[in-house]
Amino acid sequence: MSSSTKVAAFNPRYERLLNVIRCGTEKDAICLFSSEQYSVQLEIEYVFEDRMMYKVTPLNWAVRYNKPKLCKFLLDHGARPFSNLVYEYYPLHEACSRGFDAIVAIFIEKRCDLNKPTPTDQDTPLHVACMRGNVGCVHLLLRSNANPLLRNAAGHNALETAVYNNQDDLAKLFAAYDISKSESKCKLLVVNCNLVQSSIFAKL
Repeated sequence: MSSSTKVAAFNPRYERLLNVIRCGTEKDAICLFSSEQYSVQLEIEYVFEDRMMYKVTPLNWAVRYNKPKLCKFLLDHGARPFSNLVYEYYPLHEACSRGFDAIVAIFIEKRCDLNKPTPTDQDTPLHVACMRGNVGCVHLLLRSNANPLLRNAAGHNALETAVYNNQDDLAKLFAAYDISKSESKCKLLVVNCNLVQSSIFAKL
């Protein structure tokens, strides 16, 4: 199977691939790659709802349509997890945004960088999961040692991002973890979500 990157202008041949990933079975999609009809690192120019053109990979598309077995196949066969952005999200970030726990677990299993920030907002996958209130993804990331004390471009760590976006229930989940592994050696222990919220808005 070819692993070289190929950039393709959108045409019916690639529309077939995207349609199979979107609407077909994961087995059908895997067969297209196994038969070497398509590269796992193919880049397809595609216009999304915001009328912006992005170069999407099969991995971007498989995450978007919640195809965990296909994601595993693509990563196993050389798909790069952080090569392409759609709406400022890498595939792992999009899985965290959509609450696709099974796909997040696959990225973890494949030892992908759980602390990878987005280029503009500097959001890690944990920031995104906290922003959306996706408890399952947050639990998976914390259990796998994602760093909750990294700060994004707005200056917020993961918990502060959750509270800022009114995801207060996540404070209880953070309280279950000993969050003490940061360069500054500070320890984040959540006792009362209201106290956390007050400290955040005092900085604004």
